[in-house]
Amino acid sequence: MINQTSLNDESRLTPSRMGMIQGWLALYFLLTEEEFQNLRFCLHDSVHLVAQRQKAFDEQVEKAAEGLDDEERVFYYDHYSEEHERLHGKFPQLVSASTLLMACSLFESTLTDLCKYLDSLPTQLGLPSPKKTRMKARLTLITHWEDVKGSGILRPAAFLRKNFCIEAGRCSEWNTIFGHYEVRHCLAHVNGDVGLMRVNNGKQLKELLQKQPVSVIKINDSGRLQFGSGYVDSVIDHMRGFLGALHAACFTNKILGPHFWL
Repeated sequence: MINQTSLNDESRLTPSRMGMIQGWLALYFLLTEEEFQNLRFCLHDSVHLVAQRQKAFDEQVEKAAEGLDDEERVFYYDHYSEEHERLHGKFPQLVSASTLLMACSLFESTLTDLCKYLDSLPTQLGLPSPKKTRMKARLTLITHWEDVKGSGILRPAAFLRKNFCIEAGRCSEWNTIFGHYEVRHCLAHVNGDVGLMRVNNGKQLKELLQKQPVSVIKINDSGRLQFGSGYVDSVIDHMRGFLGALHAACFTNKILGPHFWL
């Protein structure tokens, strides 16, 4: 959760005073939440379909093997061993890996869209003060999006830090998400084979995975990532948690820095 004592809480205008921004932000967070919910539904539906296929296959094989003697049964099982591995090994891993990649893509694009919107705002807005008089508030950008260096989620994090004093690293979910991205990089660049990663990156990933229960995610005997049940669900939860903190910041004046709201 957010460590409120370490975050910027200086007095400043909130989005409730900025109708144009407030409306866009409300829609932005609403649609983002819907996208993550849809992704979770797709994950659970896929897991359910694979489980149904596994059950049907196992029942079919066991029924056919009932009338066989021990030696025939061994040969029969061996004949279907590849299909068993495909359904019980490869399919579940494929579902987890592909959903993780989609979750990371969605999270990154969500942050990027937010930064590009803030970057596109006019530098001067007419805003009502608490006494209902007119005042001018300037959106001060120290660095525009096109000038921000970095890649992946580090780029929007740098944009928010430089312009609005938002330190993503102060949110515990962000640090956890950064670890999930190490897993994502292994999948995207070396198809989950930890041994093919650069030495330092592989070492860092192994250290991260040591903190996770082996039932959730581990490196198997072949040196590849192996996902357990619940891992990708936890990834989605962490991403939604961080975005929820940003949503609260925009409407309760707790995290976003003074450069934007004053």
